[in-house]
Amino acid sequence: LPNNYKQALDRLIQTERNLRRNPTKAQLYENGMKEYLENGFVEERRQIQHEMPDSV
Repeated sequence: LPNNYKQALDRLIQTERNLRRNPTKAQLYENGMKEYLENGFVEERRQIQHEMPDSV
C-alpha cells in the first residue's frame, strides 16, 4: 500500500479550516463524531504523531 499520510494530513487540515468557517456544519460534524464514539466505530486519540511513518 502507498504511504498516504501526507494526503490524509492535508485533508484533515482542509476539513478543520472548512469547519471553522461554517459553525452549522461544524456542529453537525461534531454530533456525527460523538455518535461514532458512542457506537464504538472510532476511538479518541489525545496525542498525534506528527512525523511521517516509514513506508510499508
